[in-house]
Amino acid sequence: MKSKKGFFPDEALIRIKDDGIEKPIVGYVNEKSIVKKNGKKFILALVMGRANDREAKVFMPGEIISGTNPVTLPISWLTKHL
Repeated sequence: MKSKKGFFPDEALIRIKDDGIEKPIVGYVNEKSIVKKNGKKFILALVMGRANDREAKVFMPGEIISGTNPVTLPISWLTKHL
């Protein structure tokens, strides 16, 4: 995950790109939601909607550029990274 300063002092623009997800996740989150561990950045809170056997809807803290709709991620990717 990459992040940089957002428009407001307490927000960050994030970009999550990985082979397991179809297109990058891009959005704004509160800087307090980003944690560094072992040189990597993580988002502290993800709230998942009801999952089916292939994918789950994920809501992130803050405003996601793609709209207020959740991001749909494959279950295989989520189990590897959560």
